[in-house]
Amino acid sequence: MDRIAALANVTKPALYDHFPSKQALFLTVLDSIGDRLLVKGELIAGANDDPEQKFRRVVDAFLQFVEREPDAARVLLMVPRGDSVAAKVSREVQADASAGIAGLLSSLMPRSAPWCLQAASEFLKEGLRAIAEWWLENPGAPREDVVNVVTQLVWRELQTRKPQRR
Repeated sequence: MDRIAALANVTKPALYDHFPSKQALFLTVLDSIGDRLLVKGELIAGANDDPEQKFRRVVDAFLQFVEREPDAARVLLMVPRGDSVAAKVSREVQADASAGIAGLLSSLMPRSAPWCLQAASEFLKEGLRAIAEWWLENPGAPREDVVNVVTQLVWRELQTRKPQRR
């Protein structure tokens, strides 16, 4: 908390006035990061772009976040183990992300069964998470190239996929 207060240019008591513990601060930051990404994703999903362009923009927005805010990305992606409260908040943030991705995919996979959209959302979310973690450890690839890899792999499958019905 000393270091955080110094970096925030406030006193430690002032920091504790707003956050009673390091955990409370962490949870607030985690929730805030998730909210910012959801808003950005909703704006892109609501645009009148070509579906492939919309998908590409969502992937790029997430990877742009990882590139510009690597510390925030680590907070979002790597929740400490053994902290049940942080794990619960992380699950809530991840559930919101899954719902947002499912909303985007519903326009790309019309007439798909709800379970199919949920499964595809989880697969895509975890794939993006893996790419982000890999990229944080191997930052040499340009973001545009990473976006191209993800888009080419996933978009091709979305285009050839037949809608699933219950």
